[in-house]
Amino acid sequence: MSDLAYLIGELNAEEQRRVFVIGGSYPGALSAWFRERYPHLTVGAWSSSGVVNPYVDFWQFDEQVYSSSVKSGEACPQTIQDTMQYVTEQGKLRDQGQAGTIIDQTLSGASAGMRTDDWMFYYADIFVESVQYGNRTKLCDMLGSMDPSDKDGIVLASAKFGTDVAGVNPPDYDTRLIADTTVDTSSSARPWTFQYCTEYGWFQVPSEEHVMRSAEYLSTDFWYEMCERSFGISMENRPKASATAIDQGSLDISETNIFFANGTEDPWKWATLTEAHPGLNQVAHTSECNDCGHCVELYTPDESDPVELQETRQMVFDWIDGILGEHHTVKAFLQ
Repeated sequence: MSDLAYLIGELNAEEQRRVFVIGGSYPGALSAWFRERYPHLTVGAWSSSGVVNPYVDFWQFDEQVYSSSVKSGEACPQTIQDTMQYVTEQGKLRDQGQAGTIIDQTLSGASAGMRTDDWMFYYADIFVESVQYGNRTKLCDMLGSMDPSDKDGIVLASAKFGTDVAGVNPPDYDTRLIADTTVDTSSSARPWTFQYCTEYGWFQVPSEEHVMRSAEYLSTDFWYEMCERSFGISMENRPKASATAIDQGSLDISETNIFFANGTEDPWKWATLTEAHPGLNQVAHTSECNDCGHCVELYTPDESDPVELQETRQMVFDWIDGILGEHHTVKAFLQ
């Protein structure tokens, strides 16, 4: 953040431009933190799905898979739970030495021989990322088209959906590859994993209400062991979620003029600020619409967007208008 502060300061050394900071997801959190830390350099911040609240056992993440998928009918979350139970059974057989399980059939190249628990994280993330990025309806339609008795077919179809639609692939979850210190500018797996292992937590443990991932493989122990394997560090007194909250403000950010926006199906909304503070001109608004997920209002507007999403964007435009006043072109810029 200090680098950005220096850049803004240098650019505004002679001409005092009014600066808004805008970001989505972790940059959404950064935009809110930047506004808090450098209020003299900015007039406001738009924090889309800004994950400002660190904590360790993030079971609500898994629960969101249920609460979103059930919107497509009870069969969708049931199918996800059934396939999770099946791959858990397959995982146990694999760990006992059985070759050629359905897990092995999804792996090739560098990820052949991937640890079973790492694979379970990958498989769970197919469903998470699908919900998170607005593909819940497509996911449930795909699962609904499958023969429920074809357990292997569902796993293979889900893996293909992960690659083709959700952008989820085994190498990003393989701790043998994450532990490799070779710089790979095309992958954020190692730096992002290190960040949540040490600073934020957000360990995606099974839900306390509707379990949608392998409870046997992805309990709290997995996350600590995965972090240790990936970085060769002791996880004693880590992640430092409490210290991070104190340093960055968590849900107690007290600066003015911040718009916190969320999508109702986004699993990360549970780590964001969702309570408005009118006295600070802090707005907290959630787009309540089907397939409205992570950073949804930041995407390029389309006429087919849900009315609720269009209204959210108009709220943001009007709010920024109120701060900047007349003689600006904010709406044209944001579109």
